[in-house]
Amino acid sequence: MEHAILSASGAEKWFNCPGSITAEKDIEEEYSDVASEGTLAHLLAEVSLNSCVPAYQYAELDGQEITLEMAEYVQKYVDYVNSTFTYQGVLQIESRVYFDDYAPDGFGTVDAVSMCYGTGICHVIDLKYGVGIPVHAEKQ
Repeated sequence: MEHAILSASGAEKWFNCPGSITAEKDIEEEYSDVASEGTLAHLLAEVSLNSCVPAYQYAELDGQEITLEMAEYVQKYVDYVNSTFTYQGVLQIESRVYFDDYAPDGFGTVDAVSMCYGTGICHVIDLKYGVGIPVHAEKQ
């Protein structure tokens, strides 16, 4: 998976410490079991949303087991995303977004965007799954 040097998810770090970009350029990215689990949860959400098949119907994806706990959690996200979508709009799942106007070669992936042309409302929805640093939603 390609990552932007100036990624949206890393913006707090590179915005507050521009030197971190140069300091980390030769450091190879490491993957943990926690990161792999989060990646699998995102894949399950994407597949479930695109196929309209409930998350709990998947026993495995990409050669990895889907636990009941993961399926139930992801299904809550899928249900929420679907609740924001109307026939008057468009739903984009795991779409590449660019912000090069603000950061050179800046891009990232948005988990879900639901846009309703009738109301002008746009929902940008991020799946949070895993353990470690707590992430709190603001302005829901």
